[in-house]
Amino acid sequence: MSIKIGVELEVLNITISEVRESVEAVGSTFDGYSGYHGQGLATGWKAERDGSLTGASATEHTKGNVEIISRPLKGVAGVREMKRLTTQLKRRGATVDRSCGTHITLGLDENMRFNRMSESKKLEVMNRVVLTYAHFQNVMDAISPNNRQVNSHTGTNTNSYCLSATHTGRTSSVNTTKYIMHGVIEFRQCGYTLSGAKIEQWVKILNSIVSAAMNENHRSRDMELAVQPCTIQSMCNYLNIRNTTEDWMTARATELATKYTGGRTNRLSVLARTDGNFSGWC
Repeated sequence: MSIKIGVELEVLNITISEVRESVEAVGSTFDGYSGYHGQGLATGWKAERDGSLTGASATEHTKGNVEIISRPLKGVAGVREMKRLTTQLKRRGATVDRSCGTHITLGLDENMRFNRMSESKKLEVMNRVVLTYAHFQNVMDAISPNNRQVNSHTGTNTNSYCLSATHTGRTSSVNTTKYIMHGVIEFRQCGYTLSGAKIEQWVKILNSIVSAAMNENHRSRDMELAVQPCTIQSMCNYLNIRNTTEDWMTARATELATKYTGGRTNRLSVLARTDGNFSGWC
């Protein structure tokens, strides 16, 4: 399916000049630094100021924080470009901390099937994406750092930049505010990272959610969402996610359960297997 990918990287400890060098090193173009939420359609990568990040904003030759926004990426080649760029940024000293976030946007505006849909059908697709994500929220939380969890171990969400998928504002973990007008959905839960491999796995998971919502013949259409267990195994079976990505999700949830004492039980619950003792129903 023809889905465009957009990635927003919030990073620290880099200059605008180094961002430009990194973009050009992967054979792409840099549209420049446009200030806070600059306007205009990007044909290349660009940088913006983000006041929510740690420290001072980057300048042309002074290291600081910056939000780096990708050009529209497509398919395997686009993901490879993103991964090469994260490598280049790290080589120039870029870092991340808890103030940073990685946002992934999937665009359907060039998909022929989507463009033939009525507005009501497009809304149906959007609602399926939101409901699927919300149903498996505990799984998404289990592969996210503590500060990007929606259902935190305290029972409350303390991150106003990553709210429930059913929240209708732009800070929802599934931001659909530009969906009808532009055919894009932004996912905000990936966490702070400069790991291209990690972002790639998130792209695969999110693409599976959107593809299932779009495809009338998808296996999930014969399965009732409400009765699916809130586990990695169940989510991957429902969405037909490949074994390699399921293995990554399992390893990620296990890693974070070891790293964070708070919420460990919630993370480990999504590892339950239906072929053994099971207590992970929604």
